[in-house]
Amino acid sequence: MKICMITPEFPPKCGGIGYYVYNLSKNLIKRGHEITVFTRGNWNSKYISTNFEDINVYKVRYFPIHPFSMQLHGIFLNKSLKMHLNCYDFVHIHNPTVPMPKVSCPVIVTQHGLLLNDIENTKMININALFSKMLKKWFVYNEIKALKSSKIITTVSNSCAAEIKSAYKIGRYINVVKNGVDTDYFIPKKEQTKEGYILYTGRLHSRKGLLDLIDCAKHIAKKNHSIKFVITGEGPLKDTLISRIKKYGLRDNVELTGYVDRDQLLNYYQNASIYILPSYYEGLPTSLLEAMSCGIACVATNVPGNSELIIDGKNGFLTPSNDPIALAGKIQELLDCEHNRKIMGSDARKYIVENYDWKIIAANLERIYKQL
Repeated sequence: MKICMITPEFPPKCGGIGYYVYNLSKNLIKRGHEITVFTRGNWNSKYISTNFEDINVYKVRYFPIHPFSMQLHGIFLNKSLKMHLNCYDFVHIHNPTVPMPKVSCPVIVTQHGLLLNDIENTKMININALFSKMLKKWFVYNEIKALKSSKIITTVSNSCAAEIKSAYKIGRYINVVKNGVDTDYFIPKKEQTKEGYILYTGRLHSRKGLLDLIDCAKHIAKKNHSIKFVITGEGPLKDTLISRIKKYGLRDNVELTGYVDRDQLLNYYQNASIYILPSYYEGLPTSLLEAMSCGIACVATNVPGNSELIIDGKNGFLTPSNDPIALAGKIQELLDCEHNRKIMGSDARKYIVENYDWKIIAANLERIYKQL
C-alpha cells in the first residue's frame, strides 16, 4: 500500500505524536508499504522534500500565528498534496491540530487526545494558555469536522475513544489501536548502578502538572537534601518553572536540561531511579511508555491514559492529580525501598513488551488499513 501520513510534527525534534508517526512508518516500511509524511515546516519553507531513514518527508509552510495557523497551513498543505494526486491509497492524519486535507482518496484519523480536554486542563498562567482558552470553540469545531469527515477513526487509548463519543457525540465505531514504543531501543541499563535521580520527560506545559512536580520536589528535598530531579524538554512553562525553582531554593535539586535528542533521552531513562508524570490529562503518553519500557519504577497521576498503562501497586503507582503531597508520598516510598523499585520496574518492562511493542501496534493498524 502507498500511505500518506499528515502530522503536526516529526523527528528529529518533536514530541509524542511525531515519534508515533515515525515508529509506525518504520514498521510499515518493514512490512512492505510505501510511506510519505507531510508535516509542518517553518514560515519561509514553502515546500521542502527530505528523506528521513527511508521515509519521504515533505515540510510544508507553517505560520505559528493564532488563530490562523491551522487554516494557513491547510492552504499550503492542500497545494502540496495536489502535486501528488493519485499517488496514495489513502491518507492517514494524526490529530489534534491538523487541517483536514482536500483529497479524493479515503481518510483515516488517529486521535491522540482531545484538544477540548487538553485546553480545559491547561491552567491560566501565561499568554499561551489565554489564547488556547479563547480559541477553544474554533479548535473543537475543526477537530469534530476532521473526525466526521474521515472514513475510519482510530484512537490511542480506550479513554480517548470514550471521550470522543461523550464530548463530540460521535456515534460511529471507533477503533482503539493504542500507542506504542520501540522496546528494542528503550531497554533497561545492563549495569545495575544508576545515578539515582527522579526524571520527567516531555513538554513543559501547565497541563503536564509540572508546578505540582516542583511542589513535590520541595517536600522530598526537606528529608533528602541531596535529592535530584531532572526535567527534560521545552515549552511555554519554562520561565514559570525557573521562577518557582528559585522561589523554593531548589536550584541544587532541580535541573532543567532543555531539549535532548533520542540517544540522550535513553541515557536519562536508563540512569533514573524513578520516573514521574504528574499530568492532568493524557491520551496515552509516549513518555510513560518509554520509561516503563526502560524498566523504571513510575509514579503517575490517576488520569485517563496513565491509568491504562499503570496497574497501581504492581507496575507503578497512581496518585490523584493536582496533589503534590500524594506524589511526594509515593516517591518517598520508592526511595526508601530499592528492592520494590526493581520489582516494579521489571513488571513495568514486561507489561509494555507484551502489549505495546510497535510490531504489535503496526500489525493492528495494517489490518484496519486493509478494510479500505
